[in-house]
Formats: sequence, structure tokens, C-alpha cells
Amino acid sequence: TYSNEERPRKLSSAVNLDQNESVETTRVTIEENCTCYAHYSVFLFENDGEKSPSRNALRFSTNEEEGEEQLALAIYVGQPNARHVACKGVDECLRLMKNVGEKASFVIPPSLGYGDAGNISFPSIPPKCELLVEIELLHVEGTKETPDTNRADLTFEKRMERCENLKKKGNEKFRDGSKKAAVRLYESGLSYITEDLMQQLELPKHVDLAEELRATLRLNMGGSFLALKEYALCVKYCDLARGEGVWGDAVNRCHFFREKKEDSCWLTKPQQVKAMFRKAQALESMPGEKYEEAMSVLQEVHDSLDAELERRYVKANGRRQGNARQGNAETVFFNALDPEQHENAKMFEMFRSDFLLSVEKINRVTKLIEKREKMSMAEFCGVFEKKT
Repeated sequence: TYSNEERPRKLSSAVNLDQNESVETTRVTIEENCTCYAHYSVFLFENDGEKSPSRNALRFSTNEEEGEEQLALAIYVGQPNARHVACKGVDECLRLMKNVGEKASFVIPPSLGYGDAGNISFPSIPPKCELLVEIELLHVEGTKETPDTNRADLTFEKRMERCENLKKKGNEKFRDGSKKAAVRLYESGLSYITEDLMQQLELPKHVDLAEELRATLRLNMGGSFLALKEYALCVKYCDLARGEGVWGDAVNRCHFFREKKEDSCWLTKPQQVKAMFRKAQALESMPGEKYEEAMSVLQEVHDSLDAELERRYVKANGRRQGNARQGNAETVFFNALDPEQHENAKMFEMFRSDFLLSVEKINRVTKLIEKREKMSMAEFCGVFEKKT
């Protein structure tokens, strides 16, 4: 229990919700035994509430740096974790927040930060220093009466089950049109699959499960950001889903843990196609008209689908047919009585449909590039004529 002088002081608050959400439907009560999934940053308080805090004042942030992945932090209310920066102050600030999706800033007194002595190691805090804490609340689990289990006490299987449940909740929100809510849930799910966890896993089946789940959550976030027209984040998470992000070489990790050496990431082939289509659409829609980059991605997915269709045709018919991807259905034989070939036939048709879609998209982007070049040439000629 703290006196009024020792409590955080809320400076500002805003709730970032979808159109079909409201402050009533996202209302939460945060108390002892709740788990809050959140992003937060800690600054030295510069005693000027009118200005945004400077980067020089920043002492800690869970928010992403350029190129890095943003990960939510699980904070157990009533159990301040000494490993978390300004843990007592953050614990108290969360209790003052009222809505999932809320972003708020607080000033916390030295008694809830690093006291009269300050801190000389990380983070560097002067003596008797007030701190500015900015928090974004993503999701809340548990209540005072029904405590949430600390993840340190969860088995690997329970941890993955929690992650899967958050993914399903995110999918439901996405289908309902709540894209921002879906992102918050996907981020909360990703917080269960940290690099610390991955480095402890030894069994290939555990690595497979965790990596597949992490890749799918990233892909879903890419789809949500595309729907929200946050194109740079869509590109970033589609790359992360395919193993092209900051976490290292997905190809080597796949080859080490999997027997199928053709696997280059933990997404299935249809998911890889989806990731590339989303990335291309985002690049095409970004400011600056990144049509050439979009074309490169579309050409990659086109060539990949071409090879996949040929591989499946050869597997079913025992011979090559270069135009199997475009031929009529009757020219591609699959034994419907064979369960494996029946499944192969379904996948073949799906990939052929995606292949034709890639051709359509390539043609559209080609026309956009040609149109832009004609406009640039017309502008150049207009300027030249004025000068002459």
C-alpha cells in the first residue's frame, strides 16, 4: 500500500480500438493475480508534460527497434519481477488502466523506481529521479479470485496450448473484423515463444511445434497489418514468418531439425504462398509505389508454384509435363481411390489456382510500371518543351 505521494500520476491516456469495439466492451479490472500482456517504455522524467520524451531520456523499451520484432511482456500484477525495469512502478501503473488497447503515460516517484540511491548499472538512473512510464495494454488473463498461472510454472505443452488458444482468439477477432484486437492477441501469443525458450529445446518435435506456431502467428500478424493498411509492418512480419527476419537462418535451422531437406522455413507451402502474396500486395500499396520489389516477390512465388506443380505432376504420373500447371483438368491424372493421390490432386488444383493468380498479379503490376513510366516520360517532355 502506498500513500498518494507515492502513487503513479497519470499524464495521458488514449484507447486504440477497432470500429466495432468500444470502451465498454474492452473494459478490464486489473488487480492482484492478473497477467497483463503489455509493451512499455521507461524514460527519465524531464518535467515538461507538453513535450514528448526525448530519445536521450529513454532507459528501457519493449518496443521494437528498426528491423526487430516487437514482443509483449507478461507482467504478473502483485508479483513485481526484479528483472523488469521499474517493476514496482509498472505494477502500480497497470492497476490504473481500464481498457485493453489503452495507451497511457505515467509519472512514477523515486519510491516506485530506484529510490534515493538511483541505479548505476542497467538502467542508468540518477538518485531521487522521477520516471516517465508509457504502457500499451494488449491483453489480460486471470482475476483476483481465479489467478493466472505464472508461465515459469507451465510445462512446454501447456505453454504451447496457451499460445494456440491466443492464436484462435485472434483468428476469431480477425474474422469479426477486429484487426487491431487480433494483432494484440497474436502478439500476446508470440510472447510465449521467446528465444530463451527456443535455446532450451532439444527434441525436434518440440522445436517443430514451437517454430510452426511462431511462424503462423507472424503470418497472421502480417495479414492483420495488411488489412489495417500498415504496409511496412505487413512486409516485416511476412518476412519474419518465412524466416527472413532478425532471428537468424531459418534454412539451416530447418535442415538441422527436419528430415525433409527441401523445407526452408516452418510455414507450409500454402502458407509460404500466402506470405509472399501479402508481401507483394503491401509493397504495391506502399507510398513510393514499390512496384519493382512487388514484381520480384510475385516472380518468386510464380517460379516456386511452377516447380511445385511440376513436382506433383511427376509424382502422380511418373513423367514430366511442362504445361501441367495450365492444362485442362483431364490432362492431369490422379487416382481418386488412392488417399494420398486424392490429397495430391486437391493440393495440385489449389496450387494451379494460385499460379494463375500470380500470373494475373504480375500482369497487373507490369501495367502499373508501364503506366508510371509513361507518366514520367510525359512529365519530362512537358518540362523539356517549356524550356525550349
